[in-house]
Amino acid sequence: MIVVQGKSPDWVLEMASEDTGHADVAEKREFYESLRIREDWRTGHTLDGEWHGARLTGDRLLDGQFETVPI
Repeated sequence: MIVVQGKSPDWVLEMASEDTGHADVAEKREFYESLRIREDWRTGHTLDGEWHGARLTGDRLLDGQFETVPI
């Protein structure tokens, strides 16, 4: 459960795990969009990006929706 008090953060960094990796790119991403968080970055300990599809990936909020940041 995520609880926000006061101002939302400007950016978040998700550390992947086998149990939560799927939520980082689905429910949490939508929730962060609704909070108008400017950037959402995801990483994990696997070199092949097993849980997020890449070792490091990020999204930037543009016009109310996340767009992938080219790395």
